[in-house]
Amino acid sequence: MNNIISSDFYRVRRGAAFRNTCLGLALVVIFMLIMFVFIQSDSFSEMIANTSELSIVETADIQQEMQSGFLHIENGVDFAVEILSESIVFLFFLPITIAVFCADFTAGTYRNTLSYESNRSKVYMAKLLMSIVLCFAMVIVMVIVCLILGSIAFGFSGFTVAAVGKLLITVLLQLPIYLATVTVCHCISSITKKSSMTIAIFLVGYFVLALILQLLTGVLSLPDWIMLIEPQSAGKFLAEYASAPSNEIAFVMVYYLVVTALAVILGVTHYRKTDMP
Repeated sequence: MNNIISSDFYRVRRGAAFRNTCLGLALVVIFMLIMFVFIQSDSFSEMIANTSELSIVETADIQQEMQSGFLHIENGVDFAVEILSESIVFLFFLPITIAVFCADFTAGTYRNTLSYESNRSKVYMAKLLMSIVLCFAMVIVMVIVCLILGSIAFGFSGFTVAAVGKLLITVLLQLPIYLATVTVCHCISSITKKSSMTIAIFLVGYFVLALILQLLTGVLSLPDWIMLIEPQSAGKFLAEYASAPSNEIAFVMVYYLVVTALAVILGVTHYRKTDMP
């Protein structure tokens, strides 16, 4: 098991998947930083006023309404929490999983892997553990980038130990969602054995689930907590844990831990039955 982890780490380190994924995530963070700074600037108000016939009060209301969708940002910590609440990092787990797991099937080297280690459950768990470590490392990299860029853009006002503690708690609370996302990606990969199919199924399922839940809550008037079974809504909810009901926080944590367990069981079971022609 240790040899498999070491070989996967060497392959990822020598390859460009992890580096390019972190770079892509950093570019998204930079774009969102520019967007946040622009929305909070006077130039945004002037642009709305110049392109419409609205009064100053109406223009200010529009700007305030757009800002209300974001957390109040005063420093780099607030910006990092805001990025975590948007849950964009979940989508970047997919290429990491593919680089660790699907690469074996794409290159045909899974025959060597399966013949080298007789216990296929250990092979699956070793690759899953490697993916979890890499994805969590990517979250840490993203948080560091957000802290640096956010501090440069917004300053250090309110940058206290309590604010840093809030950031750490947000990351820890979102940990079950990270685990569930990675394990589901691995489970899909063990079934499809193809990178393209894994990407398609994951992304379609990710967005279709959110669409279905929105339709159900709108048409059937279901309670809002139903939306928490969708990762993006759950991530935003946990980022605002200070004002969230404790029972709903517990529901999110338990739900994603159960999803993680089910995905691991299904993935291991299917991987043990993998044919090796």
